[in-house]
Amino acid sequence: MAEAVLLHDDGGRILQLNPAAESILRGTADMAFACNSELPWSYLKDDGELLPTADLPWMKTVQSGRAVAGFEMAILRSDGSRVRVSANTQPLFPPEEKNRRAVMTLLQELPGQAEAVDDDEPWMGQHQLQSLYESIPNPFFVKDRAGRYLACNSAFESYLGLSRDRILGKTVYEISPNDLADRYTAADQALFENPGNQVYEAKVKWADGSLRDVIFHKTTLTRSDGAVRGLTGLIVDITERKRMELALRVQEQQYRTLVEHSPDLVVRYDSQLRRIYVNPAWEKASGLTAEQVIGVPAKEIPKVSTPVIGGYTTALQQVLHSGERQSVEFTWTNARGEELYLQYVIVPETDQEGRVVSLLSVGRDITESKRTEDALRASETHLRRVNRALRTLSAGNEILVRATSVQELLDRMCRTMVDVGEHVLVTIGAFKPDGVHLESRAWAGPNDVQLRETICNTACRALSDTLEKGESIVIHDVFSDSHCRACEECFRSAGIHSGLILPLQNDGDNLGVLSIFSASTDALDDDEVALMREVSNNLSYGIRAIRDRLNREHWSQRIQATMEETIQALASTVELRDPYTAGHQRRVAYLAKAIGREMGLSENRLTGLYLAAVIHDVGKIQVPAEVLTRPGRLSPIEYEIVKTHVEAGYDILKSIEFPWPIATIVRQHHERMDGSGYPFGLDGSALLLESRILAVADVVEAISSFRPYRPGLGIDHALEEIEAGRGRLFDSDIVNVCLRLIREQGFSVQ
Repeated sequence: MAEAVLLHDDGGRILQLNPAAESILRGTADMAFACNSELPWSYLKDDGELLPTADLPWMKTVQSGRAVAGFEMAILRSDGSRVRVSANTQPLFPPEEKNRRAVMTLLQELPGQAEAVDDDEPWMGQHQLQSLYESIPNPFFVKDRAGRYLACNSAFESYLGLSRDRILGKTVYEISPNDLADRYTAADQALFENPGNQVYEAKVKWADGSLRDVIFHKTTLTRSDGAVRGLTGLIVDITERKRMELALRVQEQQYRTLVEHSPDLVVRYDSQLRRIYVNPAWEKASGLTAEQVIGVPAKEIPKVSTPVIGGYTTALQQVLHSGERQSVEFTWTNARGEELYLQYVIVPETDQEGRVVSLLSVGRDITESKRTEDALRASETHLRRVNRALRTLSAGNEILVRATSVQELLDRMCRTMVDVGEHVLVTIGAFKPDGVHLESRAWAGPNDVQLRETICNTACRALSDTLEKGESIVIHDVFSDSHCRACEECFRSAGIHSGLILPLQNDGDNLGVLSIFSASTDALDDDEVALMREVSNNLSYGIRAIRDRLNREHWSQRIQATMEETIQALASTVELRDPYTAGHQRRVAYLAKAIGREMGLSENRLTGLYLAAVIHDVGKIQVPAEVLTRPGRLSPIEYEIVKTHVEAGYDILKSIEFPWPIATIVRQHHERMDGSGYPFGLDGSALLLESRILAVADVVEAISSFRPYRPGLGIDHALEEIEAGRGRLFDSDIVNVCLRLIREQGFSVQ
């Protein structure tokens, strides 16, 4: 600032002063700080006596809390020179703020009094006086008793926007006839009536049209006999200062409003780390009032059982010594016994020299957010564990569906629980054939022989208790659980800290034990344990299901083998009665199965087709042997008798519960696509695919082979026959497949 500025504390001691103040006082800031009790300059009254400390303008402001304007005094400087100044003071804090008063003082050097001259005497040294006037940066003028301007400087010309020759000799009315002229004249008249100094503020309009705040400093000019002859005037533009003062007041009010209503905890400390301010949010959080803690060191808090907060006070000291901001978090128990989690940022407050003079600490009570964060972290851990268990359960269920053997099921389940479930070790122990001792049936994890022998042993307490009681055992810490004392060294070497032992039971039978071990303590919470129990139940069910399925498949294979043997026996019985057609059914079955495979039938349907073809002529048991073996052509009556073998075969087979429609296939193998077949004259839409295949294979084999009534006509004649009936008597697709098999692929029906 161009004006001299000093900051005083509530004892009048100088806290800061700017270069302009150093120039007026002829002293430096270092001199002021070093000699605060005995300043290198003195403050004098008009009569030259020392001003009492209590009469100094800043001390008046300290005592009253109000501003002092235009206080004039003289200063005896350290070099012996004197200067007359005008002082204006402003409190920096309201008077109700005890122990927090400070004062800003603005000093302005006043021009020396011009010496009065006699009316008849000419102005002496006019050139020198004008040079003196021009050295004054502010507008300056001299008036006589009649109000006429006798002298002025260039700054005054700029103020009025007039040249000097249009100003001198004129009154204010002649220069600026407006409302202000009356005020100026009245002020001048009051000064003439009470000679001395006059200081007042006013708003004036500058020549450039701007309205500015100014201070008028006027001093009467007297002759040696004391008669008043005129006055000098100095106009100080304080517009910028007023704007700054207003901005400071607004800023101070905004800062105070912000701090007082902020939810953050605000504390200020002096250079001794004593509290000098706390805001209402801090009072509410601490359960203490400002009166209880102001002036108290940071490490001491009344009514709090644990007042010393090491990390926080250490951070305060670091900021005080280094001048660098610090952040700190800590827990603290307040005066109400509530545990708070606080987060603070501490910043230094420095003077003009960069020295740290106080600290500002801004904190936030993050107790709820910390609790929420901890709860979310715990929830995330829980969800991660549950998701892990669900993934394991899902993967295990897929294994249950796909496993073809118990050993495959056990091996894949252990591996999945290690890979997907993220466990260190998973093992399944099962009973040996003696039903008493356990053996390791599946293992995934460290390949440690000693560990395997230790865990998969009925001497292990966890396993024995699980087998005996049929209940799961959760081991939160293997090094403190009594079940694991014998296995501590093995667990330590494998990095195992917790475990879960689950029985494998189904329908009251003990199938074995599932053991799950993890790297962290308390790795399995209640929900994950519940899901792992479901995994063990599913595994138990899967073991039993696979065993049952294998048993069923074994007996099913035995039954099917017996069935095929029975069917072969029936076929052999027919061929015994008709030696000329011996092997016919077998060859037809061979060709029919080949056609069906070429057409993409499943293995199950191919088996049914084959067995139906093997006994398709079983009804010939009811045809007289002499008809079956008679050489030559059959009579119409004999042919009708032969045709009854189809229905007879159906009657023999219909009561047998085959897994395929064998009886129907046998009944339809002499039907034709155009409905010309027997026994019912069905068309192709009513015929089973197997029946249509059997019809083609039967005709091909019968034509190509020897019969009692004719020699064999050969395979070519047989193929020509089905070609001729393709689409009319026989299914076109089946005929095409048969032709391709025999002609292109070299299939033989013999």
